[in-house]
Amino acid sequence: MRLDQADIQKNLNRFQEESGKLHATANQYVEKKIAEETKMQHTIDEKKSLEDQFDVQKTNAETAQDRKRDMMNDRNKELLTINDKNLEAIKLKAKSADPLAKFLLERMACIINNDDNGKDFQGMYNDQLANAANFQLAVRSADGNKLSQVWMEEVRSRITGSDDANKEQGDMFKLVINEKSQAQNLPLFPFYRCLSKVWHMLAATNKMVRHQAKMRHFSQESSQILVKVAASKEKIDALSAFDVIKEEAQAIDENEVNYFFRRLNSITEQIRETEALLYGDGGNNHTAFADQFFK
Repeated sequence: MRLDQADIQKNLNRFQEESGKLHATANQYVEKKIAEETKMQHTIDEKKSLEDQFDVQKTNAETAQDRKRDMMNDRNKELLTINDKNLEAIKLKAKSADPLAKFLLERMACIINNDDNGKDFQGMYNDQLANAANFQLAVRSADGNKLSQVWMEEVRSRITGSDDANKEQGDMFKLVINEKSQAQNLPLFPFYRCLSKVWHMLAATNKMVRHQAKMRHFSQESSQILVKVAASKEKIDALSAFDVIKEEAQAIDENEVNYFFRRLNSITEQIRETEALLYGDGGNNHTAFADQFFK
């Protein structure tokens, strides 16, 4: 019986050792799998964040595009108020060094030339400023995408203003609202309003372009993240193969190890019971069973 016990213990140790090795191997790769799954989830969360940011930029770009469209329509309406008569009037006032007339024609020249320094409006007298029709066409065709932010801010600071004297008022705005000069400035009003509408259209365009650039950036990052997610998924699928090893280790625990545990416990119990019958209280006195057995 003790030989059986030794054999069972030997088998039990063997299966426990085998199970332990399988568990160690499986756990090592299961931990890697869990880490990769966590990493992939973080990547997916990052992608979701990028998608949310993309949606925000898309909404902002669409709003800016609507604003641009409105300003373009307003610009076209203001252009229709410019005729040959007031065009000649502003050219005449610019020739006499009128600051408002010179400012308006210089800034419109920059817009038409798409150049911060393209202020030479006199060079346009035989072309874009030859008549109202040419001027209207030149302004409608102007892109203005090369005008710098510095140029945009300089124009804004000089034409900005409101009826509230406590708010910012540019020097050109003050000239326009000067009651003493209103009569002589009357021919200049269409050009002032036109410059204002064009400026707002360019500002909306620049804003739209910035949002679209951010959209492309987020879209590219999102595409790169998709590659990372796919790579993580491949790793997880590969590491999932070690789930089989873990299942095999659990099967050994549930079958072979448990079987030999039960056998060992059973034989151990039989030995204990037999020794109790043979030796009674610790072997000091033989039991009746022993006396009868050895007669």
